[in-house]
Amino acid sequence: MKLLLYQLCFLLALAGARPQQVSDPIPDQFADGWKRSQALMRFAQKDLYGYIDGVAELFLEFGFSELLVQRYQRQDDEMSLDLYQMESADAALAVYLAKRGPEQPMLETDCRHSGGDYQITALCGRWFVQVNNHNGKPENRPAMLSLFQAVLKRLPRETPQEWFFGLPGKAIA
Repeated sequence: MKLLLYQLCFLLALAGARPQQVSDPIPDQFADGWKRSQALMRFAQKDLYGYIDGVAELFLEFGFSELLVQRYQRQDDEMSLDLYQMESADAALAVYLAKRGPEQPMLETDCRHSGGDYQITALCGRWFVQVNNHNGKPENRPAMLSLFQAVLKRLPRETPQEWFFGLPGKAIA
């Protein structure tokens, strides 16, 4: 059933609108002591395997447009922000459903998300968002949440289609 859902989302994503340009979704400041540790990295379709070799196919099949990666550092702690822009909100939803695991929301927001000490994964419009805490220290969680909230404020909202609305049976999550 999941495979059918993913295939349907993929086909619908192909019919979606072209990617939106966002002026600057990457925050410079989000918490005390955290600063950019290197220049923003951009990955196009042809370059995605160089960053996520193991799962690039999933993103490419569902309509990947561009990946923005920003690394941050505070003393010996490192955090990174991965913003995957997909061709449509439906494409981002398909990736989110495939990657999220059991949802464990961490804060009140209009974007679906799940997280823990190592990572926050989110769906926001046509963006699949990951905030990564590389050492998993629980004391970095407030900074992770601050970075996550700062990014959400900068991303445009777009709702996936209600493709299953009106069908008989249980709702698909």
